[in-house]
Amino acid sequence: MKLAPWEDELNREAFSLEAIAVLSKLSLLDEPLIIVFDQLEGLGRQQNRVLLENFGEAIKEIFTHVPNSLIIFNLFPNRWIQMRDEIFDGAIIDRMSQYVIQLEHPSKENLKAILQEKLNSLDLSLETLFDSQELDDILGQPSIRAAINRAAAYYRHKIHDIALSPQSRKQWMEPSVVHSRKLINNNGETTEHRLERIEADIGWLKEKIEVLFSNQSMGSTLTVRDLPKEPTVDPNLEILRSYMDQQRQELGARYDRLQLIHGSDDLGKLWIVASEFQNCELFEIQKLRLGNRVLPANLLIQNSQKGNVLAFLHANGSSFTARIKNFNKLVSSHSDFNFVLMRDVRESTIRGKVGKFEIERLNHMKNGRFVYLQREDRIELELIYTLVVDIQNQDLDISFEKAFSLLRWQQPKHWILEKLFLQD
Repeated sequence: MKLAPWEDELNREAFSLEAIAVLSKLSLLDEPLIIVFDQLEGLGRQQNRVLLENFGEAIKEIFTHVPNSLIIFNLFPNRWIQMRDEIFDGAIIDRMSQYVIQLEHPSKENLKAILQEKLNSLDLSLETLFDSQELDDILGQPSIRAAINRAAAYYRHKIHDIALSPQSRKQWMEPSVVHSRKLINNNGETTEHRLERIEADIGWLKEKIEVLFSNQSMGSTLTVRDLPKEPTVDPNLEILRSYMDQQRQELGARYDRLQLIHGSDDLGKLWIVASEFQNCELFEIQKLRLGNRVLPANLLIQNSQKGNVLAFLHANGSSFTARIKNFNKLVSSHSDFNFVLMRDVRESTIRGKVGKFEIERLNHMKNGRFVYLQREDRIELELIYTLVVDIQNQDLDISFEKAFSLLRWQQPKHWILEKLFLQD
């Protein structure tokens, strides 16, 4: 008994069902069972509270029904404290905390060996690349990942002349603690996010000023060269660009593999992205309904000015026809929202007369559009989802506020992002 690799053929929902089936079979055996849970950081986000509680109940059931089991949870200390003190009841905690092992921070020598391994391909030594003060800063980071990220920042500064960011905030801190330290204005925005928006606006204004001064006549006395020079490249932007370039390559390589595509899975990805973005902006997210009729998986993103509905319909045959009919009725009954119904281009082409008619009908509505998700669209959707999950799991050393600010103001726009950010 085994699970197929997640990304080969199964989406998240199908993989979860397969996992339940495997655990059910294992529960009938007397052999010891060892399960290791890792990358649980995202469960600590406020919007994932219900998911975390359900996870705890599932763990209790596994302990109860699977004999001879050893379950290992790999957690940051603050996440364990949150689970222990705020989330789980005593029965779950008693099960999970039979043995608690506090891992020691790796020694400086071990950290040096790890960093040197990263540099071996460049035929460089740590001492050659970094001076003693820089090494102290790198080796003084709170985790292995943070040390690697800090060393990478120094490397980009030395090799590519990218501005070195100040010591980054410790993202392993409890999100609720960090949130409680932020000031909230009357519109629901955090002070941190407001500052980052101001920073992005200033960058945009500087570009406009440079264009303005570049068009001045030679006799003008004031030029942009008279302004004080400061680094114009945000190191976080370079981190984000490098990450996204790498992920695009990996997602592009996986695109042609056989995959099962479900609207509910795509909707779940959008929901995770929108829920995280909701912590930075003031808007609401919800699913639209039409009585008891079956609709395509959909998500409404709405603020006081406008609302966008993104929906997925990958079904075939009569299921496609029935659901797009219901969707068109939904579109016509909500003239104040903009609707986009998406279908992956790798799915079979709709050839039925009624189905094709309903597609044309949707496209002729003032507030509706049917879109086949092309390769670039699919990669962009998967990319923004992967970005959010990696930040949640602290695999990417950048804050959500900074990442979303850079995506909105510094990155080339894609229509899916514009719909999500209500910028279209």
